[in-house]
Amino acid sequence: MSLPNFPAVLFYRGDPSCLKSKSIFAVIGTRNPSDYGKMACKTIVEDLAANGSVIVSGGALGIDSAAHSTCVEAGAKTVLVSGTGIDSDYPKQNSELREAIASHGCIISEYAPGSGASHSSFPLRNRIVAALSMAIIVFEAGEKSGTLNTCGHAKKLGKPIFVLPGAIDSELYIGSNRLIDEGAVPLFSAEMVYRYFDMKLDSGREAPQGRTPFSGINTFTETPGLPAGVSRTERLAKAAQKRKSGSENTPAKEDEALVEEAFENEAEASAPAFDPGLLSPNAAVVFAAIKNGSVNLDSIVRESGLAAHLVMRELSELEMEGAVEKINSLEYKIK
Repeated sequence: MSLPNFPAVLFYRGDPSCLKSKSIFAVIGTRNPSDYGKMACKTIVEDLAANGSVIVSGGALGIDSAAHSTCVEAGAKTVLVSGTGIDSDYPKQNSELREAIASHGCIISEYAPGSGASHSSFPLRNRIVAALSMAIIVFEAGEKSGTLNTCGHAKKLGKPIFVLPGAIDSELYIGSNRLIDEGAVPLFSAEMVYRYFDMKLDSGREAPQGRTPFSGINTFTETPGLPAGVSRTERLAKAAQKRKSGSENTPAKEDEALVEEAFENEAEASAPAFDPGLLSPNAAVVFAAIKNGSVNLDSIVRESGLAAHLVMRELSELEMEGAVEKINSLEYKIK
């Protein structure tokens, strides 16, 4: 994985060997896909998985879950890059799916076990999704979709982007069609992706047989709504307010997808001011060590007096809070 701000550590559940595959594609998109979007995602992911490709996504509701569950149903490998700790039960609707992913592939995260959702953790995990993949495949991205954040990282890394085209008057495709206008490749089949890389797609090959199949992709893609007459803007506002009221790590079940979207939208708009007084004791010690000029990881360990694994865990917290940033994989500075 080539990435300028490489994670100091990656935690995992499952079999990390699938990360060594020479054919890895990221599949991302809206949390509220149309039936057409879900169908297109399932069709293309099935073909990629049947030919041995590993599918990477972010574990969110919607297209992410459709991609993961399609792989699980086929007995194929899939990787979930989490914006929380690998032991998190977020979102709760995907508890069963996460367990299946750990059995059929791998869950990875740069955040220590026990870490919850943060205003910056979801956008930050997007860079890992982009870096792990040969290409990004987009199904239905709105005007302010977090999908566009992942595509931004992909562009910086020189990764190609494939996008399912959509109706010009559909809100679901505003971001998608903009990506195509900016040079992304319109996507109509898995064969197009393989042909781009001079790989051959065996369309007649049977998909590997999985274990007991799921009841259907819809189990993992539908976002429970609010009462009729409540607009999406009002739902997002409610989710954002829920986060600000202090319940960001344990959002109500019906609003989990909206809370995550609120996290991403707010992080893109403006990061909140950092308050050192809100840090945990160990994180405060690590922050002080960096503030004193000890930017090398080994120096931070010596200066702080903490064990290396604790330092790496607290560095994750400091990054999530926007207090520090990586210079490279082993050096940090005050942001």
